[in-house]
Amino acid sequence: MKKILLGLTLLTAITVTNAQDEDKNFRFGLKGDLSFNWLNPEKKNELANNGVGIGYAWGLQLEFKVANNISVVSGLNLLSAAYKLDYSKGSASGTSQYVLKASQEFADLSNYTNGFNDTTSSLRLFELNSRSIRGNYINIPLSLKMKTNEIGYMTYFGEFGVNINVLTKGKVIEDNVGYIGLSSPDSVVLRANPVPSTNEDLNITKSMGLFNMGLRIGGGAEYNFSGSTSMFFALHYNHYFINALRTKDKFLQKEDVNKPGSFISAGQKAIPGAITLTVGILF
Repeated sequence: MKKILLGLTLLTAITVTNAQDEDKNFRFGLKGDLSFNWLNPEKKNELANNGVGIGYAWGLQLEFKVANNISVVSGLNLLSAAYKLDYSKGSASGTSQYVLKASQEFADLSNYTNGFNDTTSSLRLFELNSRSIRGNYINIPLSLKMKTNEIGYMTYFGEFGVNINVLTKGKVIEDNVGYIGLSSPDSVVLRANPVPSTNEDLNITKSMGLFNMGLRIGGGAEYNFSGSTSMFFALHYNHYFINALRTKDKFLQKEDVNKPGSFISAGQKAIPGAITLTVGILF
């Protein structure tokens, strides 16, 4: 994916450089972002935000002038967002659990309602305490940019629009209590040999939402070097509208209190938010 984006960046740079000699209403630039990410859980008595994660992004920015001091801004970025969640608050309604295969892949809990036998299946059962999630996305911003006239070498602007994110991969670090799962004669899952553990670099892509969209609002300033070449700085607040996780996640479930030994979805739902600092250059 990085090679594709780099190729598109170089191709766009060549095209835009040629076009700028004839049309000053179009600007092209490169930028980098530092973001502070969090998740807002829907049911705070079951799931809680566990702090702010630090993310980053890089890519290209395109600006199309539509009127004096007004432009439409878009681009294409590779975004890496970091989130932290606390699952320990869910103990009253049932502990969130998952199963790992010997290959460190998640297993569908509903396939193992008769319990787990580590000596025959190499499965391990975990009760989840917390997660540190990193989601990698393709990000497409689309906003309206309103600028002041140049004051000295500075131009100030405000932006209002949306972010569109498409997930490419999700990774997670998890703090748990791990067990060798065993089954009793009446199929009730028993737990043996509890051991605090940390599982790192697990692929959580199938447990995350593929698409998200959110509000983007902020502002900043441009410092003009020469002609149309400027360095810009910006601060944005981003509030998304869609669950970052899968509400019905077959890999993270709770034991059904009405049917011991059976599992139901943990029902996780959390809305992302972020504050982003941006530095870039426009030509």
